[in-house]
Amino acid sequence: MLRSKILFILLASTVLLKSCSSLKQNDPNEKVVAFINEFRNNLAASDEVIKSQFQVTAVANVSEEGIMRAVRIMQNADQAKDSITCVINFDSPTIVQDEASIRVDFVAQFSSIDSATVLQQESTFTLWLSNVQGKLVITNIDAMNFYNEYNGAVYRLQNIKHRERDLASRKIFFDQARMLQQTYDTVIWYAQYHDSVYYYVVNGEWQNFFMGDNRERSTRAKMGLVSETGRVIVPPAYDLVGTIAFETEDIIEVKKDNRVGHFTIEGKEIVPAVYDWIAPYGKDGVYALVKKDNEYGWLDEAYVLHAGFPSDEAKKYVNEFGYLGKNMEISYTAMPAAEIIHVDYMGRGIVVPPAHFVQASVLDEIISDIYTGENSLGWGGIEKIETEGSMFEKISDNFSALMVKINDYYLEGREGLYKRTNVTFVNNQQQFTSTFTVPSGSISFNRIDSTLMEVRLSRKGESDGYEGEMEDNEWDVPFYQYFRIENGAITQLKSHRNYAFTEFIPMDSSYLEGTFHTWDEETNSVKTQDFPFASTLEWMRNEILADYGYGFNDAGMREQFIHQDWYAPRYYSYAEFYDSMSETDKHNLQFLERIIGTLDTKQPS
Repeated sequence: MLRSKILFILLASTVLLKSCSSLKQNDPNEKVVAFINEFRNNLAASDEVIKSQFQVTAVANVSEEGIMRAVRIMQNADQAKDSITCVINFDSPTIVQDEASIRVDFVAQFSSIDSATVLQQESTFTLWLSNVQGKLVITNIDAMNFYNEYNGAVYRLQNIKHRERDLASRKIFFDQARMLQQTYDTVIWYAQYHDSVYYYVVNGEWQNFFMGDNRERSTRAKMGLVSETGRVIVPPAYDLVGTIAFETEDIIEVKKDNRVGHFTIEGKEIVPAVYDWIAPYGKDGVYALVKKDNEYGWLDEAYVLHAGFPSDEAKKYVNEFGYLGKNMEISYTAMPAAEIIHVDYMGRGIVVPPAHFVQASVLDEIISDIYTGENSLGWGGIEKIETEGSMFEKISDNFSALMVKINDYYLEGREGLYKRTNVTFVNNQQQFTSTFTVPSGSISFNRIDSTLMEVRLSRKGESDGYEGEMEDNEWDVPFYQYFRIENGAITQLKSHRNYAFTEFIPMDSSYLEGTFHTWDEETNSVKTQDFPFASTLEWMRNEILADYGYGFNDAGMREQFIHQDWYAPRYYSYAEFYDSMSETDKHNLQFLERIIGTLDTKQPS
């Protein structure tokens, strides 16, 4: 009996072994697994051997160079080989077969070589195989996606290392700030000036409201300035402490209850915070010109106040805003920009200009994102801001226009030079009433009637467009803005239209005169003519119609406006809204359609 049981077990085992052997031999992935092992081993072979596994001419959208770039990553022979390693899990692929091809997915692991820097990132690497004349070959490879994932890992590793480097270079400042915070509620910024470090300290709750994110400005926080040893330069009793030596060596402007004063870098208050603004003058024994309420005065070199102006030249300097017309450079190299004491804002500088530039809307109260050096986020920011003097023009009996040209030099994403002009209207009492900004160019003012002012910007011969203002591809089309004059003030009129004159002015041929240019895709050259191109005239017409909710049948025309939050298409014939149109819009629609035709053959007469 026992012998029979043993014999049965042996027979069963033999059958089971044969069954397993049969399954393995008939495994549909067996050849694929063998090919994968061969491919893995050949990564150590010559390029010729590696390339022999591919049918390069059959590879879809992948060049031989792209294939070998992916191979170099798998070999850990890429240019970043000293900092990052790639490990492909060849032992556990996901294999999917169909009649046409075999897809093989591998998990790839990118890791930093330096154990002190932690980077672990997974990716997917895919091969497509085909059986060609009884032999498996690679007919496609997801090289681009794999390469991009690898580059992303390299970039993240660089950011980690840069962040570590940035923290190391700022560690002494951050550590000192933590020590000072035992005395003050918050230490928010630090700045370096003349081989010394100064810290902006705050008592009360402070937020860097100027950085966005819907942050609110605290009205209770009081700011001061201390040295690296803790010596008080400015006591924490002010709403804002300005950039050290913005205009005058060793001088700091402070602001409290919308009044400004001056401290020296040695910690002495030389001008109390009682003035609207303080404009350094620096000649004829005059330290500064000042304004308080509607009265002007001047401070001598002993900081004693005198009424009026010290000279006719100084009076002209104020009345024509010469104190705003300086050629300035705002940059980390030109002045001691401060940095926020936080790892997320390393390399992003802060400048706090004097009050007279802020009140005239020449500069913001706080300018952030001034580039102070390479940073871990690869963020560039503003390299520098330049102002190119000022122009002062009388535009009516009661108003003048102050124009200041500003050049913004950006790094990284917005790299390049952006030119703009800040225009501020000033009444006869030297009060600033309203401000707007346009791209730089030739500006003219046209009084349409007693209540309407037209501002025209012309940029002859410049092909860089209107920096986002214009939606078409034509340049040299003047840019218009309109202002209402009433009750002793000038107010900008808002418009959805790029060609705002169609909303406020009955058009005539003068609005279509000039020399116009556009880029011709067919001839790959600039086209020039002495009348706006048809596409521009169509845009003018379409803006009028879109403002009233006209739903364009043409998909291209509809696409021009569909992403605007004000556009609500609801009418498909002119008759549905024609009676609600202003007389100016009716006139301009008919004026344009006499040139380019109508979209509605049944329009009202």
